[in-house]
Amino acid sequence: REHAFAVLSTVVDALAHVPEGPGLDPLPCRLLTLLSICVSAAGAALRHPPGVYQGLVRVRLMSVVAVNANTEDPERLAASLSLARRVFAVLRGEAAGSVEVLMARIALVIGEGRRSSAALKEVVLEALGEMCVVPGVLQELYVNFDCNLQSPNLFQKIVLFLSKSALPISPPLSSHNVRALEALLRALQTLSCDGLPPLDAAASPVGARPGGGASRSLELSAQKLTKRRLETAADHFNRSPGKGTSFLQSVGLASDPVTAGELAWFLREAEGLDKTVV
Repeated sequence: REHAFAVLSTVVDALAHVPEGPGLDPLPCRLLTLLSICVSAAGAALRHPPGVYQGLVRVRLMSVVAVNANTEDPERLAASLSLARRVFAVLRGEAAGSVEVLMARIALVIGEGRRSSAALKEVVLEALGEMCVVPGVLQELYVNFDCNLQSPNLFQKIVLFLSKSALPISPPLSSHNVRALEALLRALQTLSCDGLPPLDAAASPVGARPGGGASRSLELSAQKLTKRRLETAADHFNRSPGKGTSFLQSVGLASDPVTAGELAWFLREAEGLDKTVV
């Protein structure tokens, strides 16, 4: 494992200093592939790094994924997302949340980008499809982000992106549509087989509280309902602040009259508020 960490550090340094130019395009892909092999070899040592040096290597791995995913080269993007999946598999249960979110956000930025090429979007759809079959990933995204007031709706955004991508502009279905549809079917199959994931407050990226059974399901439902109501209130508020506060009162999220504390809570927690209106 010590040798694996040494190689990891060497390859990460090499990737950071790869020159750009003709004839050098395959080099980053090969280094990323080598890095994936090293991650598998390091195994559990990455989950529980014994020192500051190993911890720094782990942080730099995330940086490598983010930097190399910002590319117009489909092969390089595929190698970056493959590395992210490999790191996610190794770090599962500890720092996996950061890898999971990084991968999801990269995929969404590229997949929804108007300037992204068809080849890049194909890579993203394939990566999302593979991510959807990993047990617990979608549930963790929903619990830790869509049900949390301070976090974006990553699960919802992924499902919407796949749904839009699966719908053809005109018949027949393209390979792009088929990949998106396959990813959706994989997601449905995984969700039907798995229950809610066991959460550890220390490992969760948003500090979600552990729990189980019906009480936990009710708690998550309540959190999601509150988040939806805040989103609706923000929409009303952007058109008329008075309508926004009235809606909060009608759903029991504010008293009549609204207190300063309740208004401050709304302004802090609600997403999508128009700063000019505020």
